[in-house]
Amino acid sequence: MPDIQTPYPGIRTWKTRNGARVVELHYSADPQKGLGEKTFVPEINKHLTPWALKEYKSLTSKGKYLQEYEIDPHASQGAHLFELDEAATCEKSFPIPHSWTRYMALDPHPRVPHAFLWVAVDPYGDRWYYREFWPSKIYGMAGNIPEDEKRPKIWEYCEVIKYLESAENPDNCGAAEEIYERIIDYAARSFGKGTFDNERPPTEEDLDYQDRYKLESDKIDYRLTFKDAKKDRDVGIELVNSGLKPLQIDGGEVLKSRIRIFSDTCPELIWQLKNNRYPMLTATQAEVRDPISVPLAKRTHETDLIRYLEMHKPQYVPKNPNIQSDYVQLHSGVNF
Repeated sequence: MPDIQTPYPGIRTWKTRNGARVVELHYSADPQKGLGEKTFVPEINKHLTPWALKEYKSLTSKGKYLQEYEIDPHASQGAHLFELDEAATCEKSFPIPHSWTRYMALDPHPRVPHAFLWVAVDPYGDRWYYREFWPSKIYGMAGNIPEDEKRPKIWEYCEVIKYLESAENPDNCGAAEEIYERIIDYAARSFGKGTFDNERPPTEEDLDYQDRYKLESDKIDYRLTFKDAKKDRDVGIELVNSGLKPLQIDGGEVLKSRIRIFSDTCPELIWQLKNNRYPMLTATQAEVRDPISVPLAKRTHETDLIRYLEMHKPQYVPKNPNIQSDYVQLHSGVNF
């Protein structure tokens, strides 16, 4: 569940799965600790107030600081994969202009709900991640994916996508979205062979997941076609972190990143960016081996999708039909 907004800085609340309300109190809620010119500390990817910087320097372990002062209970479990600075990256949602170029990515899975992520590229090349869809019981919350997780049918996913991108969706301000390209984890072609999870009677041979998306979307007159994702994990993580890096705006002190995320509509993506980690070596292991380079493969569906989209290098494509090429043909009868 997304955080419940409060009017007080440094305080956020949310509800657990059983309905209990949790109030998280950060040191920045105290004016004596939260005020003053902030200093960026790259080792922990945080902007610290003078009070917090003094506390940080007094500790020998950055993991202990993150646990005690930044309310990060998993800080001792291994290094973060992603360098998210929420102040530079997270924004409150607004209507995406229809002139921006939109992309969508899909990560199917045989055991847990399929994950979707949408991004729009503005004329300056900034990528705005504005929508996600992952119908899990623990969506946006801490916890493990339950064994009894409900798995919608592929035709249900197709109908949801059609609605989300349609003019009927109030978020689209009366106009249907135009998706420039769709990306899919090509592992979909290895899922579903020999089974048919459709509730309707099958009229064709059993299909893999990717073919079923084509089939079911055709039935509702909303054809979904995909390009294969590039899946070099290390390159993808590097590209995402490059996009998350805070940059100065017009030489001023306002720091923003090239990747921007709507905090109220993409809470799962933000949760995963903050919690995906590498394994932590024990003291004995650290004596005989280098840090493990393979991340923990746990709850990475939305972060997989942002990797795929960043590796696809989404671009802004103008929608002006009046633009004509000024190419001068060198020889008649020669195409270009």
